[in-house]
Amino acid sequence: MSTSRTRTSFWLRTFEAARQSDGWLRVGKYYTRKTAAQVASDIRRAHLDGRTTIRTNGIAPGEEWETRWNPVNDGANGDCEVWIRLRRR
Repeated sequence: MSTSRTRTSFWLRTFEAARQSDGWLRVGKYYTRKTAAQVASDIRRAHLDGRTTIRTNGIAPGEEWETRWNPVNDGANGDCEVWIRLRRR
């Protein structure tokens, strides 16, 4: 017997979890410094320019997101993390 499951992308799940959160949510992956900065920028600016990249898949029209990124202490040398938060109006 087979059950049908709908698979959702990492970013869809991440944005949904952030919507349910009361504050900042750490994205569940580490990135290089350059990629962390680009991911944060793409998410932060998605509402301004209609950006549709794989990492903005899951942002609903009209949503605005705050982002920050920083190096981590517990990862490999150069690893960075990204944090996101839905702007509530």
